[in-house]
Amino acid sequence: ADLPSRALYVDGKAHFTRSGRSTIGAGRSSITINLSGTSSGSRVFAVLHSNRAGRYVRAVVPTTGKFTIYLNTTVTSATYVAWFVLD
Repeated sequence: ADLPSRALYVDGKAHFTRSGRSTIGAGRSSITINLSGTSSGSRVFAVLHSNRAGRYVRAVVPTTGKFTIYLNTTVTSATYVAWFVLD
């Protein structure tokens, strides 16, 4: 079938090299991820990947070669966050 012009078309699973899942340890409210090529202009998205009542991603701040994911408060047990970087 003819498909409209698209920038990306994926039929099935996709794999991205600039995405991942990291763990914020108990008693902490942030994590810094080192990722070559990241800059202050990078668009980084993050969401909780663990069910933690009252916790949410407050901000993601990219800088040269890394970014920091901040939660609204500390977590009482190890908590996963999933992230994705666009440049």
